Amino acid sequence: MGSLDLMERYGFVPANHTAPAFFPVELVPMSAAGRTIDGWRALVRPDTGAVLHCWQDGYTLVPHEAATAAFDAALRAGGLDTTGMLVSTDLTHDGRRLFRQYVLPAHSVEVRPGDATALRIVGFNSYDGSLAVSWRGGGYRFVCANTAVIGRDVATAKARHSARLDMEALARGMVAACTLYLAETARWSRWAELRVDTDQAVRMLRALPGASDALVGQLTTAWVGGREDDTLWALYNLFTHWATHDATRGANRMATVHARQERVARLIDSKPWKALEGGPA
Repeated sequence: MGSLDLMERYGFVPANHTAPAFFPVELVPMSAAGRTIDGWRALVRPDTGAVLHCWQDGYTLVPHEAATAAFDAALRAGGLDTTGMLVSTDLTHDGRRLFRQYVLPAHSVEVRPGDATALRIVGFNSYDGSLAVSWRGGGYRFVCANTAVIGRDVATAKARHSARLDMEALARGMVAACTLYLAETARWSRWAELRVDTDQAVRMLRALPGASDALVGQLTTAWVGGREDDTLWALYNLFTHWATHDATRGANRMATVHARQERVARLIDSKPWKALEGGPA
């Protein structure tokens, strides 16, 4: 089975995984009515003429190709076991945002027998200022191809595109991601033993940041009619299944999925969730 087949099998978004459609970018002086606007530059695609964003002087352009190469180099420098690693790249918002995903099966933990979760790390870059050059760690559950992010940034470049990439910081972030992941899997193992009733589950559904009444109803129906069991682990996987697999609109699926995962990450780091799991608030 080829790498693309494996990515499809394990739930990756089918978009430019093995050959990302990178494009040229450059900063040019801004002008209007024939006059140059001092202190500003436009970030453009010279191949199409499209303006991707406008930046004040002091912004340093980090092309997606450079960010991708930096992520790969930092991964090697971090000393993690890359045996069987899967890599995918997605561009959203007309190429303005980059998501570079790594799943490392060698760093897998069984939450319970037959239910393994692997270390998943996502690298980010953007041309519109929405994402710093950074890492985020989380998990990839092989049973159902759910993905999640841990509710803390593991490494961020020193500044948003205002200096050269800090390779040491990125490499440290890879190690930090693994450390946080192992700590998080210990929580997951406890959740697999902790029973919750439907009233408790619905309270957590309502506590999801930005949850509409319609979404709470949708997730309640899924919990009542299709949950794996009555544990906090099953409730968590209800959230991650929604974040990963629920229908999205438009061409920016990866950005939508990541935004949902961030909402789930905030929930599991919230006081209501920690009270339910019996840990410190």
